[in-house]
Amino acid sequence: MEEDAFIKEIHQVAEQGYALNKGEYEDGVCSIAVPVRNGSGNIAASMNIVVPETRFSNERQKELLDLLLEKAAYLSSLRGYQAKE
Repeated sequence: MEEDAFIKEIHQVAEQGYALNKGEYEDGVCSIAVPVRNGSGNIAASMNIVVPETRFSNERQKELLDLLLEKAAYLSSLRGYQAKE
């Protein structure tokens, strides 16, 4: 990946709040990653789920993303993070 494309993708991930991998690392493997924040709002950890591409339909992708975001928000709250509304 070219540097400009990489920087653009990093900005997109930061804006949308999650990273998505559809076979970019390994063919047939997909994943979603979300941040876990600390009380200062900094990223302290991340959560990731990996699934076979055959089980990564758009509907399943949305379900998994919603689940990860919910659990990451919970863990972030335990670390003192208060989400802006």
